[in-house]
Amino acid sequence: MKLKLFTCGPFQTNAYLLYKEKEAVLIDAPPDCGDISVFLKEHDLGLKAILLTHGHYDHIAGLPLFPGVPVWSSEAEREMLSDPEKNLSSVFGEKSASFSGSALSEVFDFAGEVIRVISVPGHTAGGVAFYLDGMLFSGDSLFHRSVGRTDFPGGHAKNLVKNIKERLFPLPPGTEVWPGHGPKTCIEDEKRENPFLR
Repeated sequence: MKLKLFTCGPFQTNAYLLYKEKEAVLIDAPPDCGDISVFLKEHDLGLKAILLTHGHYDHIAGLPLFPGVPVWSSEAEREMLSDPEKNLSSVFGEKSASFSGSALSEVFDFAGEVIRVISVPGHTAGGVAFYLDGMLFSGDSLFHRSVGRTDFPGGHAKNLVKNIKERLFPLPPGTEVWPGHGPKTCIEDEKRENPFLR
């Protein structure tokens, strides 16, 4: 499995393209992410699915660039996806955005690989992370020495901290954490150094 990072849009949102042979899956679709389409074409990759960590504008505004590609999200995030006020596109977006997606189960099969879906509510009510081969794509739940903000609709600070500790920290210490914004980190370092999680 290969990984390509794209950092896109005014909020410098990270999107991750996982690809194997000629198939690809995209984790989050930020605004201004046209470079992803270029990369797919240059490498002759078929985009099979888009997996959303959560439904905020800066992670979904690029969805129209990939018409016909199945979109998957947490069931608890469906209302946010379809509500421009809750997904913040009415606040931060150039135009209001409303999307729909299919509901994720506990695992997602891709190109013979199993992507584990971990529920991490707190930044939003239905936020999830994705785990595969020692890599955790944490969305806006866990960052390098920080955690996601909880002052938007559906946010809950105590739940976020609790869920990170109970659901992400048990992963192997060397697990790479690839967040929705900023640089990568690892589980061991965040358990030891993150001031929000002591």
